Amino acid sequence: MALGWDIREKRAQRRKLRERKRALGREAKSQRRRVALKAAASIVTLLLLLALALVVGDSDYHATVIGWAPFVAALCALALAYAYVRVLEANLSYSEEINRADCKRGACVPFRVKFKNKGPLLFFKIEVEFFISDLFGNVAHAAKTTLALGPFESYELALDAQFDHIGTYEAGVKRVVVSDFLGLFERELAPRAKQRVEVTPRIQNLERVSFDDAATAETSKTAKSVLADSLDYSQVREYEPGDPLKTIHWKLSAHSAGYLTRLYEVYREPGVAVIFDFHGQGDDASTLMGMFDAVVESGLSIATFTRAQGIDTELHFQDRFGEERTVFDWGADALPKLVSDMPAMSNADEVSGAAVGIVHAQIANRHGQSTLVVCSAGMDPVLISALVDAKAQRRAPLMVAVVPPELDGRALDAYCKPLAALDAANIPYVVIARSEDLAVVLK
Repeated sequence: MALGWDIREKRAQRRKLRERKRALGREAKSQRRRVALKAAASIVTLLLLLALALVVGDSDYHATVIGWAPFVAALCALALAYAYVRVLEANLSYSEEINRADCKRGACVPFRVKFKNKGPLLFFKIEVEFFISDLFGNVAHAAKTTLALGPFESYELALDAQFDHIGTYEAGVKRVVVSDFLGLFERELAPRAKQRVEVTPRIQNLERVSFDDAATAETSKTAKSVLADSLDYSQVREYEPGDPLKTIHWKLSAHSAGYLTRLYEVYREPGVAVIFDFHGQGDDASTLMGMFDAVVESGLSIATFTRAQGIDTELHFQDRFGEERTVFDWGADALPKLVSDMPAMSNADEVSGAAVGIVHAQIANRHGQSTLVVCSAGMDPVLISALVDAKAQRRAPLMVAVVPPELDGRALDAYCKPLAALDAANIPYVVIARSEDLAVVLK
């Protein structure tokens, strides 16, 4: 399973790399076209001036400097403009500063870029392009601005970048281009190392979370048969190497073909397993990132609430390498690493089975938690069927169904139609578009 996942992950990465190369190729092609147009305009201008010098006047006039003055002046202007822009390139320096490298989703991060003109020449035009990447490595937002610098002048350019989605992003200055006084020649400064920003989830303050009371009561009474020292005797099984000698039922063993080991009942308070499902319906990158935000933040918010009530709580998900992960610590310091281990939201069919496997594992595992909270944007009938099975196995399931924010009315009803199976099984669920909705629907 992990090997197959790695192969698919590598294919997806290669596909994204090809898309990025195509985008860069289109941008480079546009840049070359712009340069070619400027060069063509310069050549046409020179040819017109040359024709003017040859046509106007007689041969005696052509033999004088005045006759060739426009053509010579144009050549000198082009040479001077090219030399000018090369000097500007050598005399301009800039540095980027970011006040903080991590923030909560939705916060603004201030960027500062300091420019310094180290020479006596005037910068007529400096074009600065900022960018913010998305989770897939593509440019999500870009902004351009222009400025001018006098001799030996310094200038600080401020930009506040807002990060609307969880994840690790690259941001900052993408390009700095200087132009000559004629606007014919451009030089792009060498790029700096990209700034990285960690955007962590917003944990919502919840007042209460209601589970299925009947199922919770049943699961709290469910006993697990394990080896123990001094608890209620339950049943016996055949002796296995490693069983303590004091657990052997000597009387029954004397009447059987082999040794028998006592099993005991262990009663404990129910725990909570929060399961994240990263299968989302949709092709738009922004929609998928919004679903990712809602799934992660709703799961972490519920887990934080249940742990605050003194309930044992675990986080379960399949990471970006296809391995199942169980997390017990999601404090502020652990959040960036936790989010970086999670896969991006995807509409690929192979992703939909990850959460189903975790639910079945919790049901089958005698040490599995009694309350299962599934946060999903997939509306997968197989996952919903697994929750119905969990209810039949005396577990207390709760589903947080994440929907695209643009859906309403009949479109929303059609999208949520698979949830009817949860109604039939009397399994509680909530439908949200953002994690902020939890504080309202869980009251």
